[in-house]
Order: sequence, then C-alpha cells, then structure tokens
Amino acid sequence: MAVRPKHVYFDDDGAVHPLSHTRLTRALDGNLREPIAELSGRRARLLTLYVLFEDRVPIEVVCVEPAILTFDPDGCRNQADAAREMKAAVAQLGPARRPDSSSNLIPAAARFEAAAFTWTPTKAQIEAAIAAHRLRSC
Repeated sequence: MAVRPKHVYFDDDGAVHPLSHTRLTRALDGNLREPIAELSGRRARLLTLYVLFEDRVPIEVVCVEPAILTFDPDGCRNQADAAREMKAAVAQLGPARRPDSSSNLIPAAARFEAAAFTWTPTKAQIEAAIAAHRLRSC
C-alpha cells in the first residue's frame, strides 16, 4: 500500500482543475521555477488529497489538505509569500517558555497570519476534487 498526493485547484468560477504532483512541485520549488501558465499572477485555492492505493487501485482518501498559494506573473510560486507563510508557521510555535511560567495568554497574531494561507473546502468541493481525479471508486 502507498499513499500518494493528488492535487487540484479551483478557478474563480469554482471549477476544479486537476494538477499533477510533479508539475506543482516544480512550480513551488524556487530553484526549478517551472511555471504553471494558467495560475500566473493569481492567488489560487489548492486542495491536496492524500489517497491510499493498493496495487495501483485507489482505496480511500485518507487526508485532505487545503492551501492558498500566490503565483507570480510567470506562473511560479511567489517567493515573498512563501517566506511569509513559513515565517507565520514558525511563529505559531511561539517562544520557548519555562514550565513555571504563569501566563495563560496565547499570542494570536501568528494564527491570523497563517490563516491567510489556508481555507476550508466544502464537502461538494472535496467530492469535485475526487471526481476530477476519477477516484470515485474510493
């Protein structure tokens, strides 16, 4: 058994478009910079389905991971936004505190910053993503 990611993005009209893992990772890699022309200059809602396969047959979707990514005019990941997202993720960890710290306050600024890079898909959007990859047998 193996778990493989399957990616889709939603356009402004809500239509779902499959996207190969190789193509997406090359666009996200700051060194390879292989563009995705249809996403150039856009802020896109992406959905990654982690699918369990057995003998190349999809068994089930084990995890769904939404993300919002900004692409530069060339169609590659906007590196400034990527750095901002990483900084927000690290900030969510918060500063190291001593166990005897009595503060009950939890800084929320990092959570709000990180929220700009995610979204919550509806059940219909998840089903559309599954259908786009012809995974109905899951």
